[in-house]
Amino acid sequence: MSVTALHAYDRGAAAATRPASNAPSARHGRSASTPASRLNGHWLEFLFDLALLGEVRLESATESLRIEDRVDLSALRIVGRVATLPGEARSLRLLLDRCHAIATTTARDCLILEDNLGQPVLRLLPVNARDTRLWQIVVGATCGRALRVTPASATTGSSASAQRPTSSPETAQAVHATDALDGIGDDGAPDFQDTAELTGQVALQLARLRRERAQLGRKVVAVDPALIPHALRAMSDELLPLVVTTGSDALALRRRAIFHRFDLSARSLRLASDDTAIEIDPEAIDSAWVLGTGACGRAGRQLRLYDGDGRALAVIAADANNGDEPHFWCSLMNALEA
Repeated sequence: MSVTALHAYDRGAAAATRPASNAPSARHGRSASTPASRLNGHWLEFLFDLALLGEVRLESATESLRIEDRVDLSALRIVGRVATLPGEARSLRLLLDRCHAIATTTARDCLILEDNLGQPVLRLLPVNARDTRLWQIVVGATCGRALRVTPASATTGSSASAQRPTSSPETAQAVHATDALDGIGDDGAPDFQDTAELTGQVALQLARLRRERAQLGRKVVAVDPALIPHALRAMSDELLPLVVTTGSDALALRRRAIFHRFDLSARSLRLASDDTAIEIDPEAIDSAWVLGTGACGRAGRQLRLYDGDGRALAVIAADANNGDEPHFWCSLMNALEA
């Protein structure tokens, strides 16, 4: 369905049936009297219209982490209850089960995806001024006069056939149950384990982690969290190409880049490339682990960071184009394991 085919239901009827917990959030400057509506459509239609915007700015955050990036939504595809942006340089997975409503501001200068408590899980903004007209068209078609709308949660009728690739409407957990389902896992986007840990669905269990790695012939080595800022600064100073995977409550994002800027303060550890910035509260890093073969080789090693609840904050690896660990990465991982 195109943007011109999205129409809002009667606002009075929608307000009468909307649960109290879905009231507009004051954090976005909306009062209880702000008009809100329910789309005569669903997430599939909204995301396909969103793909018309092409490149946008993306912002997402939790209490311990903040992500800023530029992504091209034109390749966005939906499989069941998961929206995926595949790609080698940058990719993401958005869990639609964690998204409940779409909000905007009175200036219509952004789109905000909210959870069922009205908390923002993702913010999208135009990249530059020349995108304003198309942006206004999409925002207007999505929200109408309202500042917050709630898409239908299921796909029905002929709209379901528009999915790329087609898939039965499974929940996000069911879709992620195997990376092989309908090609998931072969598109460069975060895999099931990383997505589950980064979005807080699965907590770190060291016994399970050691058992899984032992089955693959790899080991798990604990790292002093106090060393992490120094390690990240060294990666930045060396201009080492990295693959960084991070996420928030509904989003798992993977980025291949040279993170050539590093800043550290009491409350922020910031790693940035030309288009991407990742900020982590250094006090939130409760544990860190090096996972891999334990020696320089083709398998490579990962540096995984977790908070006190066992939620993954970031998964960092060297971008080894030829399959071998870069010499500097190998030496750094050896030093962290020592």
